[in-house]
Amino acid sequence: MTQVKKLWPLLTATHRYDKSISTFNRGRGQQIEAPILAYLIETANGRILYDVGCDHAKINDPLASARYYDPAVFEFGAPEMRDEQRIPRHLARLGLTPADVDVIFIGHLHFDHAGGLKD
Repeated sequence: MTQVKKLWPLLTATHRYDKSISTFNRGRGQQIEAPILAYLIETANGRILYDVGCDHAKINDPLASARYYDPAVFEFGAPEMRDEQRIPRHLARLGLTPADVDVIFIGHLHFDHAGGLKD
């Protein structure tokens, strides 16, 4: 087992929605702003990126957003994601590039965990 030397939480987007959607109907009518996070983990054996956030193009292109996040079929609606929240931008602020990441680990294949693989 390797030891973690540093850990960076990376805010990749935020999602506003009715709290009851994620709390088994508790808090109905209360809007929450949930962070969508990825994590950069530096170990003695290399850097691990855990999750990659959303696909920026699907959120910020009006046609793609309407197709993938239409509230009539996807009750959460589209998250909010700025260009500077993309993984390559986070890495650049740390003096890194995507090539400096040794392993990408995706927790599961939902849009908010794996969509950013495109970057």
